[in-house]
Amino acid sequence: PPLDPRREESALSPPRRGPMAGTRLDWADLDKGKLYTYMPLFGLAVRVPVYPNQLIKTRMQAGALPELTLTRAFAHVVREEGFLSLYRGFGVSLLGLAVGPVYITGLETSKSALRALNGQHGLVSNDSIIIPMASGAIGSFIGQCVGV
Repeated sequence: PPLDPRREESALSPPRRGPMAGTRLDWADLDKGKLYTYMPLFGLAVRVPVYPNQLIKTRMQAGALPELTLTRAFAHVVREEGFLSLYRGFGVSLLGLAVGPVYITGLETSKSALRALNGQHGLVSNDSIIIPMASGAIGSFIGQCVGV
């Protein structure tokens, strides 16, 4: 069957190979259940090992630790405060996991809406970067409202 011309690849994007060649995945094509489940889980999987580094870096920048190397600063904190102190404030940082799905939802729904509006009225060419830029601004605004 012929491809829907509204779903063809942009001239700015690299050509796709394989079974999805010539198509563009849209918001409607995504499994939202998996997205909203896996996005926070993978975000958590990244934050757990990285958070202690962020904590030590922040303390070093604030001058709360004597001038030590990173490994000595880790040892100092664990020795003086215990291992669990490396995760002090971690619970509050987890609130940021909610921002990602909200941002993606705002970005993708606004992109779909702007593309539909553009398809009806032909305001800009299909290769224009205006729709992705406007969608990014809308998604960022929504994400900032939630995150702050």
